[in-house]
Amino acid sequence: MTGKESALPWGAPERLLGAHWADSHFDHIAPGMARLPLRQDTGWQKSGRIRDMLGRNYRIRNKPRTYPGRLQSRGTAVKNIALYELMSRRTRLPYRGKIMLMAFVGTHVPLIALIAYVAMQTAQGWSSFLTILGVALLATLLGTFATILVLDHLLRPVINTAQALRDYRARRALPDLPVAHTDDAGRLMADAQHMITSLDESLLRLETIDEATGLLNRDGLQRALAADTGTGFAIMSLRLLDASRIGGSYNQDVMHGVMSVLADRLGLVAPNPALLARVADDRFALAVAMDVTGADAWEGATDQAMRIVADIASDILQGDLAVQPTLVAGVALIEATGDVGAGLDDAIAASGEASAADRIVQHSEQARAKAQKRFALEQELRGAIAKDEFVLHFQPVMDIQLGRVSGAEALIRWNHPDRGMIPPGLFIPMAEEAGLIDQIGLWVMRDACRQAAAWEGDMRVAINLSARQFLDKDLDAHVAAALSESGLSPDRLELELTETVAMVDHDHSRSTLTKLRDQGLKLAIDDFGTGYASMSSLRKLPFNKLKIDREFVSDVDRLPQSQAICSAMIALGRGLGMEVLAEGTETSAEVDFLRAGGCSLFQGFHFARPVASADLATTIAALDQRNPDYRMAG
Repeated sequence: MTGKESALPWGAPERLLGAHWADSHFDHIAPGMARLPLRQDTGWQKSGRIRDMLGRNYRIRNKPRTYPGRLQSRGTAVKNIALYELMSRRTRLPYRGKIMLMAFVGTHVPLIALIAYVAMQTAQGWSSFLTILGVALLATLLGTFATILVLDHLLRPVINTAQALRDYRARRALPDLPVAHTDDAGRLMADAQHMITSLDESLLRLETIDEATGLLNRDGLQRALAADTGTGFAIMSLRLLDASRIGGSYNQDVMHGVMSVLADRLGLVAPNPALLARVADDRFALAVAMDVTGADAWEGATDQAMRIVADIASDILQGDLAVQPTLVAGVALIEATGDVGAGLDDAIAASGEASAADRIVQHSEQARAKAQKRFALEQELRGAIAKDEFVLHFQPVMDIQLGRVSGAEALIRWNHPDRGMIPPGLFIPMAEEAGLIDQIGLWVMRDACRQAAAWEGDMRVAINLSARQFLDKDLDAHVAAALSESGLSPDRLELELTETVAMVDHDHSRSTLTKLRDQGLKLAIDDFGTGYASMSSLRKLPFNKLKIDREFVSDVDRLPQSQAICSAMIALGRGLGMEVLAEGTETSAEVDFLRAGGCSLFQGFHFARPVASADLATTIAALDQRNPDYRMAG
């Protein structure tokens, strides 16, 4: 039997490997594997393991044919093997030897007896008898030898099949059993060959293909790149910034759907030749063969990454949802003799440092160090609640119509033992990616209610709900528990929800918000104007307050566009019976303009920065005694 090691599952589909590069490097990436046509017609054969394994658009086609709850049909019952079991206990002889022995005994004992009887009856003397007996025995032995030789060859299909199964189990070597024979032994070899080949392809899919997109996964990409030792690469890691928010706001199916559309687009715009893979839930990697030793290699790779990010960033429709993807990229170069795994890690680390403001980041030792520092911080974040390292600061809300503070927004801070006070912008995205946001959000709710219960008067405390918190079916129970534990009156708790989160699922939003409002809570729509809320949806949701985002408040006193937007929002809120609050007010000119337009609630540095709990009372007292000119007549 001829065995060959299992080939890798990339015969260079169009989106995975370009024609020129694949043609020159295919044989040592996937030796012996049939080839597929590329975007450029290379005349490659249209059959082979890759085409059988991947369907249209290189999606995985052959799904497992087992389903939960369905009883699978049983195979043919094994016939009685009692005699085989008895013989198998004699371990000194191999299986083939037992067959040969039984064939010899079964033919020779009766035949020798027959020959002896005939010889005795016909021989005229001992000399004649022995001659007849010798000739007969010699002929019998020759015939038996021929019979045993044929039996040995007839048994070889069974022996070879058994050896093929052992070889595949031990070292995953693919057999080369013949499949053209149609008798029982031939069908045994053919069935074993097809079964091992099918099993190997299934294992290859699991190991090297991302099921949602049909692309190579990280392991598959590394194997493909490592197989080529004569080419340098530019590695681009493209990251979807919105992935965790999409997955948290909707579900993983929607997120995978978005990534699948992006994979299709990348397959169309990627350079040719190139390798494309999905290396994480929120990341793709693109490997482009190029001369990385040239002076303009970094610039060329970065320019390519910028073009690709721009080309695939249009809206993606998932049912009724329109997602506008925000993509960033990290770039690294691998020389022909470089470490493929390290180069891929470099690109991924660089993409982790990219942001909406800095879309393309080139790998550097500083970028790697920053990524390592970020990872270490994430590990420390996991223990921050247990170690009681989170604290709340509060930013007062000024009601200038009444001339006093009417409430305060709770803002979390991480009081790190070594790094000091860490603002939420640095660790909240990390908490969302790490799946810690629910736990942190629940802590904020409980601690804010506990502290607000000790405040004098009827001041409200406002807390922000994350998308995951809002979609939690037990949200109303968590709120009720926080109120019960603290003794805070429900009308003194205000929950803030961003416009984008509120519009995720209108039916869920209306039902959940109605339950919360029925408990007596106040509800605010935060960052209004930055999302996609329709006027019809806003009218039907039971909000008490509309918060104008700082983006429109900043310099409103001198920007006509901002003035028009803010005036419209104030009129909208008042028309719907909502309070209107302007966030991020930093100058008296901004306050004066908005106050003249009918806004009476303000929050921003012009009045007070967020302060620690111990300083809140002093800050409120100072604001309450501030210039009474802020009070509006009537």
